[in-house]
Amino acid sequence: MRGTLRRMATLGLLLVMRNALGDEPLPEYPLVKVWMERSVDHREEWRAAPPEPRRAGEVPTEAQFRGVFSRLWPGGLVPIYAVELEARVELRRLPMKGRENFSEPLFFALPPADEIDAGRICGRWNLASASKAGRRDRLSMEIAVDGTQVAARLDQETDFRFAFLTGGVWESNRLSVTVEYLNDRYAMTGEESGGVLRGTWRQTPEGDEGIWEAKRPAPTGRIPSPADAVPLFQWTRPADGSRRYLVEGRSPGEGWVREARELCRVWRATNGPRQPKDPVPQPGVNATSGTSAVQSVRAD
Repeated sequence: MRGTLRRMATLGLLLVMRNALGDEPLPEYPLVKVWMERSVDHREEWRAAPPEPRRAGEVPTEAQFRGVFSRLWPGGLVPIYAVELEARVELRRLPMKGRENFSEPLFFALPPADEIDAGRICGRWNLASASKAGRRDRLSMEIAVDGTQVAARLDQETDFRFAFLTGGVWESNRLSVTVEYLNDRYAMTGEESGGVLRGTWRQTPEGDEGIWEAKRPAPTGRIPSPADAVPLFQWTRPADGSRRYLVEGRSPGEGWVREARELCRVWRATNGPRQPKDPVPQPGVNATSGTSAVQSVRAD
């Protein structure tokens, strides 16, 4: 079943890429290595960048995989954030709540094979809005999703950077989100069809209302081959709450429990032999559950 879902996901992405590219092929989005380093005092720092000389006292402990690096939030991919907690840094599909406007993705990856719809909504959209009172606005919106939960932000280059989008839900091609802008609140809903989001908004509890439409910006690249991507899993050590992130077929050893649900799909860090697409289940699996600058997040 998992193998079938992956083949369907690969075919769907290839069709999206072909439609977007037309007759003129675009270069692939750059893949960069993603790794975690520990300093001499055991602080964690996740990085996404081309290989570079290490700083004194830091050794790479997990140079595990590659992801897409882009400032443009490309469609078809899901953003992955390095969320800083008190004692560690976790890789997540959504930024820390309340930090949506100030968080940048560490890298971008393919959605899980059983979550193809995530690639349809995630990324940057160019939005046009018109109110009944006659006001018209054009801005961008960037969307991240994990399951049905949505985190989003409006254009960070305009006054809309002061707006916070909360309570977002993406389900059955329908998006709903609450926009809090200065002292006003708006309910925003829409549906995706044919690569276009269309919907309505209204001020609550009462006030102005209008319509909106959003389309993808023209692609600047194409997604690296989905056939070469592998699932990335989170492993937890119950003894101390530590986290590891490893591609399918790898294990950190005894005492670790793997989440049943993959976080995303990434590309291997090396061109070594591929692992089987459907490996034997591993013990300890938890069944209940553009610039070239370095992107990094550290847990102090």
